[in-house]
Amino acid sequence: MTIPYLGDFPTGKTIYIPFHTFDSNDPTASVTMTGLAVTDIEIYRNGSTTQRASDSGYTLLDTDGIDFDGITGLHGFSIDTSDNTDAGFFAAGYDYWVAVSTVTVDAGVVSFWAAIFSIDNRGLLRPTTATRTLDVSATGEAGLDFDNIKDATGAHTLTNITIPTVTTTGTCTTNTDMRGTDNAALASVCTETRLSELDAGTAGKMANQVDIIQTDTTNDIPATLTTISGYIDTEIATIIANIATAQADLDLLTGADGATLATLQGNYAPAKAGDEMDLVNAPNATAVTAIQNGLATLTKLLKYVQLLARSDAAIETDNATELTAINADGGSGAGNFSAQTDSVEAVRDRGDAAWITATGFMPNTEDGSSFTAVPWNAAWDAEVQSEVADALNAAIPGSPTAASINDYVRRIKYATCNRWDITEATGGLEIFDDADGSFATIAAAFTTLAGVTKRSKIL
Repeated sequence: MTIPYLGDFPTGKTIYIPFHTFDSNDPTASVTMTGLAVTDIEIYRNGSTTQRASDSGYTLLDTDGIDFDGITGLHGFSIDTSDNTDAGFFAAGYDYWVAVSTVTVDAGVVSFWAAIFSIDNRGLLRPTTATRTLDVSATGEAGLDFDNIKDATGAHTLTNITIPTVTTTGTCTTNTDMRGTDNAALASVCTETRLSELDAGTAGKMANQVDIIQTDTTNDIPATLTTISGYIDTEIATIIANIATAQADLDLLTGADGATLATLQGNYAPAKAGDEMDLVNAPNATAVTAIQNGLATLTKLLKYVQLLARSDAAIETDNATELTAINADGGSGAGNFSAQTDSVEAVRDRGDAAWITATGFMPNTEDGSSFTAVPWNAAWDAEVQSEVADALNAAIPGSPTAASINDYVRRIKYATCNRWDITEATGGLEIFDDADGSFATIAAAFTTLAGVTKRSKIL
């Protein structure tokens, strides 16, 4: 008996397999069969002796698969190839043999091959969507779907094709916006006056100004900015170092919490029994508080200078309070200053990266061995010094105001320089009185005037 090949099927299709049985003594006489079950159906792939591991997806037709439609000897079952119980068994590129094993026919137990089929294994041309047909006209021309025509190698010219009408699915206004239906729009936009702006040879025109800026930037500006940036870096570093030195000196006088001055003051001006002033108590405590407040102001100033000078993330973390104060909303909106992008060092670093190949100054690939001098214009000295002086005068005014840096520095000076004197004749302790420019006795210096003692006023 020839085994029927049912054909090449797309993946996931259900395949129906009919077969018949005959009398063993008369091959022309159909007989029924018994014992057919889905477990009797065995499927092999590509000649392998390994059977499909599952009977799921098999269906006996007409209830039990025997005597289909009541006709003796005609039988059938179906196979659903989308069933993936045996993972990956049904797949494209394979042939399948279907056997029926151990059923009873004409009192004998038989096994036989029922059918052969394949799944996408014959290279047939099929539509992307199963069951669809190719659009072919009555005269044999095949219809083309331009949305599904692809060519990854490049563009091709369509020849001998007449397109009577093109219909767009959306609005296409770009072309008419640029030139109009009769080129009038293009002419109105590209006037002689507007086109003349592109003339680099005409003074005052846009292209001419861009050329001047480009030339000037290439030759002069980067070198000047580099020099100024280096000078500012040096000056800022010096200022920071000086502030740190001043802080250290003040710590020697007052200690971190002002206790050192209160402790040591008695060594230089010890109080005597019966004196009206006790240097260890209230007056001295007032002086220490004033000095501590001054130091706190200097420390705060150092934090702001660090934020303005350094570009690392650590300084923003260390001085987070001061950074928040810089960006606080003063009434017209908050700021977004960041030391990492806006400080002097950050600006300098961006300049280094942007001008690495510029001319007129040393790029970062130059080790400096080819340079004999740093270019500098002496006229810049006065300008830079003037700018620094203006900035310092604005931050530290000449006439001290209450609680200003000048005020605290003046107090420190008064508290530490020639404020005390011991009279040789009497051995008495005197204090310098700013009001009349001379030393006065303790009692006279601390006479209350308008609710404030002279000493408190001095300190």
